[in-house]
Amino acid sequence: MYIHPDWFNETGITYINTDSSQILWNIAFQHFCQDLNLAVVFDQEVNADWQQLIILLLTHLDDCLEIAGIATVNDINAASYGVVKASYRRWASQLANALAINQRFAIPNELIKAKEKGAWLMYALLQSKHFESWQRLKLALEPSMVKNIEALHSVSDLSIKSQAVLLRFWRNITNRISINR
Repeated sequence: MYIHPDWFNETGITYINTDSSQILWNIAFQHFCQDLNLAVVFDQEVNADWQQLIILLLTHLDDCLEIAGIATVNDINAASYGVVKASYRRWASQLANALAINQRFAIPNELIKAKEKGAWLMYALLQSKHFESWQRLKLALEPSMVKNIEALHSVSDLSIKSQAVLLRFWRNITNRISINR
């Protein structure tokens, strides 16, 4: 599937990723943030890396979301879009509660400066020999998503110090968020 960038320009939605499924999830994610008015957690100051980490956390964790079959933007009918929003509302509520809504988590500066961002940060973390949840998370992700993540850069591209910072950052989050299916 291919979505022309002009479509995003017309809607005002940021064109972040050329992967079609990620684009669709990004659309849903941005809309649900606006609809739920979660500015305290997801505001202009929270960078795209954090949003993409959240997208990766939430995407494909709910069996009812059969988004992979969508062929074009027009195929996101009211019913499908409603399912997406309902799922994100539930996860957003849990996430907001887990983050205590008034406590903001930010990607450490040294990781923001890394040469790759977004999903790569999650991949680097999950592939770390110190982190045990990757195998568990893989079971909750569609094979294509696992393949996409594993195709990204290796954790070896991060310095030992950055790996430690990322691991500490991730543990702060996973201590508050259940990724059980």
